[in-house]
Amino acid sequence: MDRRTFHFIWSAAVAVMTVAHAAQAEGSLDLFSSRGQALEFAINDICMPYLRQGGTVPALAGRSGVAASLDGRPATRLHGFGRVMVAADPANRGCTIVAREGDGRTARAQALGVLEGGYLLETLAGPNEAVLHSRKWTGLAEAYCFRLDEKVVEADIATSRGQDPDEAGRTESLRLTLYWSDAEASRKGVCRA
Repeated sequence: MDRRTFHFIWSAAVAVMTVAHAAQAEGSLDLFSSRGQALEFAINDICMPYLRQGGTVPALAGRSGVAASLDGRPATRLHGFGRVMVAADPANRGCTIVAREGDGRTARAQALGVLEGGYLLETLAGPNEAVLHSRKWTGLAEAYCFRLDEKVVEADIATSRGQDPDEAGRTESLRLTLYWSDAEASRKGVCRA
């Protein structure tokens, strides 16, 4: 590699890193964002505002993602290494977040960490800890709830292990759906004011 080529590549790398750092500083995602950062952004900066005031997922995502499709609905694929997608879920008056591939156990922990850090999370169903800590588990379904603006939001989490060679066909390691659900919480006696 000659000197000119090296300087060109080095300058381009510095420019990309500068743009990435500037994007991160203004509260958005960049090409180097991790799955944890993308899940946090999806929950706090897209889904919660969507639940509170509506709008569209692409508008809430801003320059942090690109147009995609999820379950036949318009979606946004967030920038970064996490392969995280977000879509409105009009049938449930909610928002769906999907993390593609990777270890579902880690994605679950990251999503729950964001929810527990920002909201008073209560359990509706699960988790089955014996299944979660088993080496043979393939999937786990849980439901949580929390209060937001004096209403109840339910958080349904479906996790698949997605790391075994025999599960190579699986593409989702995590599916998190957030939606308004006063009835279920009331029935279970949780998430009350």
